[in-house]
Amino acid sequence: MIYFASGSNRPGEIRGFSEVDHPIGVVADEILGSTSALEELLALAGTGIPVFVDSGAFSEVAFGPAGPRVVKPISPADWRERLALYETLAAALGPSLYVVAPDMVGFPEETLERLETYREEIARIAALGARVLVALQGEDKADFWRRVLELELAPVDSLVPALPMKKNATSDEAVLDFARRCRPGAVHLLGLGAANRRAPALVEALECSGVEVSLDSNLIRANVGRGRNPRKLTRALDVVADDLLGYAFAEGAPAGAMGTAGDYTDEIADPSGWITPKLAQQVADELALTDEERRRWLRDPAGFLADDVNGEGLARWELPEVSAALDRAWQAVHWRATTPERKRRAIKAAFPKKTES
Repeated sequence: MIYFASGSNRPGEIRGFSEVDHPIGVVADEILGSTSALEELLALAGTGIPVFVDSGAFSEVAFGPAGPRVVKPISPADWRERLALYETLAAALGPSLYVVAPDMVGFPEETLERLETYREEIARIAALGARVLVALQGEDKADFWRRVLELELAPVDSLVPALPMKKNATSDEAVLDFARRCRPGAVHLLGLGAANRRAPALVEALECSGVEVSLDSNLIRANVGRGRNPRKLTRALDVVADDLLGYAFAEGAPAGAMGTAGDYTDEIADPSGWITPKLAQQVADELALTDEERRRWLRDPAGFLADDVNGEGLARWELPEVSAALDRAWQAVHWRATTPERKRRAIKAAFPKKTES
């Protein structure tokens, strides 16, 4: 069984799951908006880590008492952009890639029409070794799958029927009935997580009948939440945040505004080398500086902080409120670049790599 952690669209999430060898799931339109996330996925070439790419078609449709209705149409240009992304990833990842074919959730005929429209793109993606997941629409999943196969989009072993499982959209009995009637080599259970109470028995029954099974669910969202008892990824994020906060104040902190690593002890009293103009203004606001003090602070930060404020050698930077404001600015500069690192470390802590005994 392959279980994809879907919705892991950020670079730190992709890298974190890859480092624990966990199959990764992303949404196409999210990756299209992030060059760094795409680079992380392409870097998986040769690792063998499975990657699942959802088309994002679920957001196109809303469900109400009258049934599904289109609320956010996906244009032909949008589909071609997503399919081009699939092809780019397939060229790098080959058989490690699983992609969801164009569909319209809740609309069988429109889905078949889209499959026909983009058959050339689908064929190219399959030819690169990727597995193409076809979401089964309508009540009779077996009949829909038969109609999909009649389109001859790609070799049969490149196509995987995908059954929607969220909110019991497809019952366990319906899944097993589909497997008995159609005898697919593999199935994908859309939106069913490995920890779902339905999963163990259903997966076992399918595998015992010779069917390969893959699942996906949003593993991050399922493990984030504070409440009375924080969930495990939230706990891990808290621990990592504390660790990285300490790192920001240690020797050789991450690069600051000027692009160089910082040493808190040496540099905190001379902000001109590390603070950003925006943060310098925020410090002035926080300390409620007068117009004259603000001009001096912005023109000569080190001189301003070195001023004797009581005539007895007490430098301004030694005042508790000034020291606290500088610390917050330092933290913002030297910790802001660690968001992907924070996610990467937290995922590795919350979902450690499984080792074989």
